[in-house]
Amino acid sequence: MYKINIDGRCASKKNSRIIFARGGRNFNIPSKAYMGFHEDAMQQLWLWKVENKFKKPIGVPMWFKMTLFQKGKLIKGVRTPQDMDNAMSSILDTLEDAGIVENDGLFHVCRGIEIIPNCDKFSTVFEFDIL
Repeated sequence: MYKINIDGRCASKKNSRIIFARGGRNFNIPSKAYMGFHEDAMQQLWLWKVENKFKKPIGVPMWFKMTLFQKGKLIKGVRTPQDMDNAMSSILDTLEDAGIVENDGLFHVCRGIEIIPNCDKFSTVFEFDIL
């Protein structure tokens, strides 16, 4: 089984996209928050690959479990928990971009996604293995 810890708040790739026009064409890019998360996560994943002597992307069906640790208290009406679907998409896309998996569509089984509030810092623990 593989286990990866990514420090920092997992930003959504889908929400708050930036739309701008240049040369008569419209462009739609991820938010600055996502781009910052992605860049930081890529550095952490590169280090994880080096430490674990990870050579090539996995290209067979896998299962995964994800735990999101959220900083601060979730109080009704003040802050809602992070959207699990958006967080999952951001993490899976980042794992593919980092060369850990060939295609994020190879995650065939989700064994759980959990959000844990009231933590000291934001982080994501991602566990996965070959089916």
